[in-house]
Amino acid sequence: MRREVRGSSIIILLLAAVMTVSVFMPLSLRADDSVSLYLDIPDTEVNPGDIITVNVMADSLEHVTRFGPVNLGFNQGKVEYLSIWQPAELSAFTYTTEVLDTGRVVVSAVDEMTEADLNDILVQEGEITDDISFYSDEPIILFSVSFRMKPTATGEARFWIAEADDFRTGLGNEMSISIGDGITVTSDGGISTDSSIASMSIDGVTLTPEFSPDVYTYTASVNRETTSLDISTVPGNLWAAVSIDGDTNLELGENVVTIDVVAQDGSDTSQYIIYVTRQDSAVLEGAGVVDAYGKNFAFINFPDEYEIPEGFTQTTKTINGFTVPCFSREGVLSVLVYLYDGENDPGFYFYNPSTRTITPYVKGNTIIRPGVVMSMIDIPEDVTMPSGLVPETIQINGQNVSGFRDKEGAFIVYLKDENGNSGFFRFDEETGMFYEYVQVDRTAEKIFRILFRVFMWVAIIESVMIVVIIYVVRRVIKKKTQPRPKRV
Repeated sequence: MRREVRGSSIIILLLAAVMTVSVFMPLSLRADDSVSLYLDIPDTEVNPGDIITVNVMADSLEHVTRFGPVNLGFNQGKVEYLSIWQPAELSAFTYTTEVLDTGRVVVSAVDEMTEADLNDILVQEGEITDDISFYSDEPIILFSVSFRMKPTATGEARFWIAEADDFRTGLGNEMSISIGDGITVTSDGGISTDSSIASMSIDGVTLTPEFSPDVYTYTASVNRETTSLDISTVPGNLWAAVSIDGDTNLELGENVVTIDVVAQDGSDTSQYIIYVTRQDSAVLEGAGVVDAYGKNFAFINFPDEYEIPEGFTQTTKTINGFTVPCFSREGVLSVLVYLYDGENDPGFYFYNPSTRTITPYVKGNTIIRPGVVMSMIDIPEDVTMPSGLVPETIQINGQNVSGFRDKEGAFIVYLKDENGNSGFFRFDEETGMFYEYVQVDRTAEKIFRILFRVFMWVAIIESVMIVVIIYVVRRVIKKKTQPRPKRV
């Protein structure tokens, strides 16, 4: 009986211990704080000149905001690096790739906007109740790398994940990583029968659906100004022959572009067809852009009458995959485009392709600095005005600009840039440029002047006193050495 009780006590203690461990188990030991990496290659039997696609896979990505560097090794004596492909599921991530001469492709990626949002939540609310970072509990491609089997290469070529680091969750926890075995492809030196296209793109044009080697029919649209297409193709095998027809002299309406591919051994052929519609408009239907804050804008045709800032000339740019008309100025990164946000009236906006910021253009309210577009705004109530400013309006490049004159005679304006940064700027009337305004603190100079005057007057008074003392002493000495004769 005692043994049974003792055995029951041991079992209870073990259960309690297990429950305690489960309750206080560190986050790093949870299932969603680990990831397994492995490689996937669709075809391991290849020929010289063939393209090899290596998919770097993760068994899951549960609330991940960054990963890498992931170091993919390859046999550079047998294969050469071509390109890297980022999956659509991870489009919010910014990828960084480095190809080393030691036979390594090093890839890192980070979702900066999500990380910033999560950090703001942690700072302001102290906890994350709804983790918005990327989540997938199924296998997913982290990235795909294309290699080409070298023309003289035969035998085996190996690919492997040499190392991987810094997989982090939305909470900033570092995930534990396990790496699977590598994969070997084999080339017997035969002649290729591959008549596929591994990748295809058209400059400034979006294909529908997205290109895939085993999809042979596509549609695309171009604006009225486009009369020819710049098509880039990479055949699946180096020696496959590619010919393109119908890509020039596009007519209004539908055009048919054909891309014919003949395999190296001539036994197999493929034809890809693109139905291209040249629209009777300068802006493609459905062309749009999303700014850095997630707001959608649609590109539309210019109005019949408009005014633009001095120095801007009309051109076309590819923005968000669409070739659109715009105005640009030499030395200024932002371009002037005509947009509709679905709420306000259509109008001209400055679009900065580097920061993806979109700023309304207001006539008479825009200042162009080197590479930066500035807008004149009212001075906020919480901004301290520099002392001694007097309101004044002057003309700059034919535009009335309201600002101030300081005590030194400099013209001062309050401006805001495309990123929302604002402040006082000084206009240099000789160069015609604006510079950040820093008011000179002359307190020390004033104190020095006062002290200088005080000490000067002290010195003058001391000098007068010395002269008086000398005069008195000399009179006393003179009286003693030359006494007056006494009258008898």
